[in-house]
Amino acid sequence: IQGQVEIARALDIQIANGEWSRTRYEMREAFERRTCDVTMPDIGRTGLTEGKRIAILADTYNIPFSPHIGGAGILAIAASIQLSAAIPNFIIMEHSPGAYANKCRITRSAPQPADGAFILDDTPGLGVDVDDRMLETLSK
Repeated sequence: IQGQVEIARALDIQIANGEWSRTRYEMREAFERRTCDVTMPDIGRTGLTEGKRIAILADTYNIPFSPHIGGAGILAIAASIQLSAAIPNFIIMEHSPGAYANKCRITRSAPQPADGAFILDDTPGLGVDVDDRMLETLSK
């Protein structure tokens, strides 16, 4: 952590961290010691509940939250979208249109971006309807 503190103080750019973290306990000292300007946990690693706990803890330290997507599957992305709508310190979410379209191949429906944002509807759960036949076809 001390090395991260020194890097954050030495650089004149914003530092992001958290994509490999899994719990708020890992993040607490990083937030307290100001090792980052924005936190980017991956909900595929933290899970939805712990991701929200990390976001709330980050907000306590006035640290913005930007979920890491990377190689996440469609369900982790949908969970990140829902979480982003439910926290006060969300700023932006990674998105790769081509990769997202490919991940949506196993769904009948999933949240779709429009004008730079994902618009939530009243679909139950994460808003994803998995196409079991396509999932089976692609898993062979």
